[in-house]
Amino acid sequence: MSAVSLGQTAVVAQFAPKKRTFQPVRRNSYEVGSHRAKVSRIHGRGDVNDEGRWYRTFLETLDEWIVETREPGKGIIVPFFFSRVMAALVRSADWKTGDIEPSLVGLALMAGCCKQTVVDCIQLANVLEADKDFGFLSYVRRCERAEDEDGGFQWKQATNAYTFTPERWPQKFYDRFQEKLKLKRRRSADMHQKALERASAKTFAPLGLDEPKTATSPKLKAVRAALERCQEAAFPSVISAHCESTEQADTGISPKDRKE
Repeated sequence: MSAVSLGQTAVVAQFAPKKRTFQPVRRNSYEVGSHRAKVSRIHGRGDVNDEGRWYRTFLETLDEWIVETREPGKGIIVPFFFSRVMAALVRSADWKTGDIEPSLVGLALMAGCCKQTVVDCIQLANVLEADKDFGFLSYVRRCERAEDEDGGFQWKQATNAYTFTPERWPQKFYDRFQEKLKLKRRRSADMHQKALERASAKTFAPLGLDEPKTATSPKLKAVRAALERCQEAAFPSVISAHCESTEQADTGISPKDRKE
């Protein structure tokens, strides 16, 4: 083979399409448990209730933003299931740790759409506009090791890890979100303060001052006497027989045999 042939072979080999690796799931993926695969964050103030308030405010602002960004003659700029997919991600979030790691099939079931629609909505949420770094969330692909029968392992695709990125939200959306979140937090703080004031203002009677509801109470004795009179007037024979049987059971002596 001449030098020209060797050169041509080298050029063809350089620009020839490369074959995919035998484990394609590892491409652009990070192993589960590694620091690069950990993208979760806590958005609230360290409280589970405030974390839920943060997610609910995001969904409310998202619905308003979708309606306001409707363009005449072009329809809405996001797919119909976009808000449903975002709501499914919120329902899948762990409010204590901030982990959002659902599967695409699980998101599709919760949103009521197909898997490809979920993928399209997530890609749109990651990059709203091609020329601007706008996006509601970011995610990383993850993989994990699966042992085989020979004692080795192969890489297996795992669920993606998602996180919401407020720093990449559109400015108008972010301002509206912060306004609604501050209002919700202020209302919650006011309700908590009023509850504390009502609890501190409520007085309890000291023990021992209330009249005990026992047989020695004059009021209770009067009520029992009135009830007995009513029963005797309504059922005289039954009441007398019951009293005789009760006295005989207590003393062992019949009222007729008792000496006066």
